[in-house]
Amino acid sequence: MRTVAVVLFVALASLVVPAEAYDDAANPPGETTASTPGSASYFLGTWTGSWPMGSGADVEIVIGKRLPDGTYKAKYTWGEYTHAGMEHLGGSKRVIGKERGDALVLEWEAKDGNKREILLTRYKEDVVKARLERLGTIGGKGMRQNFETYLRRK
Repeated sequence: MRTVAVVLFVALASLVVPAEAYDDAANPPGETTASTPGSASYFLGTWTGSWPMGSGADVEIVIGKRLPDGTYKAKYTWGEYTHAGMEHLGGSKRVIGKERGDALVLEWEAKDGNKREILLTRYKEDVVKARLERLGTIGGKGMRQNFETYLRRK
């Protein structure tokens, strides 16, 4: 009988799963982890706001479903704005998004040959912090390498 009890105890003990596997405290509210294949990403959907460039440029980012390779199809749209007396036209670009830790990164190559990157990080429920990076050499007086803003889920 004692042998059966020991075997039963060992068998049950091997089935025990660490508490953090089921405990919501492992990911407190406001903190996210990169989504696993098959799960929905926090970033899916439409995000809107404006970049603080010149007179302000409206921005909309639409994040689609995850592709089999783990990336996301996305569409980045910006409105026209005026900076230093010059008007800049709006436009849109289809880009690919990749999750990096708790962030989603959109990358593409601009017409000038330099890379552009938008980093989205969760800020609050239905709000992300967005950072536009102009990588490489940029020209023009007063041109900034990056812009930051907050975008709301639409």
